[in-house]
Amino acid sequence: MSSSQVLYKPKKKVPKIVGRYILGNVLGEGSYGKVKEGIHTENLTRVAIKILKKKKLRKIANGEANVRRYTGYCALILQCCFLA
Repeated sequence: MSSSQVLYKPKKKVPKIVGRYILGNVLGEGSYGKVKEGIHTENLTRVAIKILKKKKLRKIANGEANVRRYTGYCALILQCCFLA
């Protein structure tokens, strides 16, 4: 088979929409899951969205408790930012 017979057909990616956000590229990966870029569909702001898998959390010791504590800290930080 020669190189002229090989045809490259790029795949069209269908954007994944979760809630009001369009998910983009992977920004990073960790032990709990992935962080992806998200774009709000109404005001086009860019955000980072952390995607956690329950299966992975159950395998890690105190995984679910750590995530609950982490989300509590995030809520406190957001409240402090809006109060200031």
